[in-house]
Amino acid sequence: MDIHALVEEKLAADADFLAEIESLSDEEREQALADKKAELVNKTFAELDEKARKAEEIAQNQKIRAEKAERAAKTAKPAGEEAPKTPDNLSIRDFRALQDVPEEDIEEVIDFAKFKNISVSEAKKHPAVQSLLKTREEERKTAAATNTGTTRRAVSRNTPDAILERAKAGQLPESDEDIQKLAEARLAEKMARSRQ
Repeated sequence: MDIHALVEEKLAADADFLAEIESLSDEEREQALADKKAELVNKTFAELDEKARKAEEIAQNQKIRAEKAERAAKTAKPAGEEAPKTPDNLSIRDFRALQDVPEEDIEEVIDFAKFKNISVSEAKKHPAVQSLLKTREEERKTAAATNTGTTRRAVSRNTPDAILERAKAGQLPESDEDIQKLAEARLAEKMARSRQ
């Protein structure tokens, strides 16, 4: 639709304005009509511009959604392929692959498989996972070797002299009871010195 036709329609619909300018002289009426038309043209342009901006924004949003849907369709697996493995839907082959993996390391192998989007048996064969499993196995063996056998520790004596020696060496007591024993031992030491 022509913008001038829109302006004429709006001007004809504004009865209050037309009544106001009837009492004016011809020159003043022409000037008032010209001013009103300019105002209506500007207002109509602004409205059309706003409508065009909104239409462009909607079109842009639709384009973005279409692109996202297209990317999702491209990354979706074809119907014949298996869904990625999760702990809930491990296959029998995956369970067999995990049989000789220590319980503490099973989650690591499954997480790696999910991260690489490969089967658990393939993840177990991966050099990074094999290295991790070997390292952890060595750590477990070392820990088991250091903890074998029951060794008895020497009973520490809490004699006043032993408490004072430890305090002089920088091993201060932490519990209230031990602090009290240290204070008593120092007091006893000072009293013994003063007697001599």
